[in-house]
Amino acid sequence: MTNRLRFRKNYDGRMVPEVAIILDQVASIAKEMAERWGMVAALPDGEDTSGRQKLRIMTPEELVERACTVAELLWLDFEKRGWTLDIPEFVKTESYTINLKEEKEDIS
Repeated sequence: MTNRLRFRKNYDGRMVPEVAIILDQVASIAKEMAERWGMVAALPDGEDTSGRQKLRIMTPEELVERACTVAELLWLDFEKRGWTLDIPEFVKTESYTINLKEEKEDIS
């Protein structure tokens, strides 16, 4: 469920899978929460004939809403606390590495 694949031919004509869609971090957290809560998350549902509280399992819609809301709040708090890191694009990293290499050669 995390990735959606598509297939293409590689350089020698064989079919190979490649990732077409992936989940971002917030969606991954929500998915993990839904997996954990799916069979156990319950809400109050009145009382039984002995006066004890009854519970009902969350509907799929309630479960999805709760998991997504909690995941979104978690991610916002992670960002607020500085627990996320920005990773530069490969092109920027590559040019930085080339510049470092050139500087090193100039020093030599």
